[in-house]
Amino acid sequence: MTAATTTPDRDLVRSYASEGSETAFRALVGRHVGLVFATALRQVGDTGLAEEITQNVFVHLARKAPSLAGHETIAGWLHRSAILESKARFRSEVRRRRREEVAAAFAEIPAGCRVKCCPYRTNWPAHVLAWTPNAKTSRERRPIAIPLS
Repeated sequence: MTAATTTPDRDLVRSYASEGSETAFRALVGRHVGLVFATALRQVGDTGLAEEITQNVFVHLARKAPSLAGHETIAGWLHRSAILESKARFRSEVRRRRREEVAAAFAEIPAGCRVKCCPYRTNWPAHVLAWTPNAKTSRERRPIAIPLS
């Protein structure tokens, strides 16, 4: 065993935070990359996305190292960070898809058409019909159509 594999996480994080030791950070990554990747993969189910999440978690660790220097082990923090990053990525993907659906639905509206008279509105998803900009409550959400001309 090398010194890096027997050194506690606390000392490695402290060494990286105070001295910028690449060896210490490399040891932390080598020790915990499997945990972070497996957690991300279980959350998102996509290998490529899990790799991106893993990289983001370790970038976050590099930034937060000074505040984590007192922790005995960082495995719990890394696990939680991987879950939070996975959820954030999933939410952003859902929002992106929803925006694309709304844009595609509005692109089908003939120029000058309003939702109440539009024969195409029966094919639209429910969230498209309910969407309004800056709606605060469900009572305020009414279908609208934006003229394309």
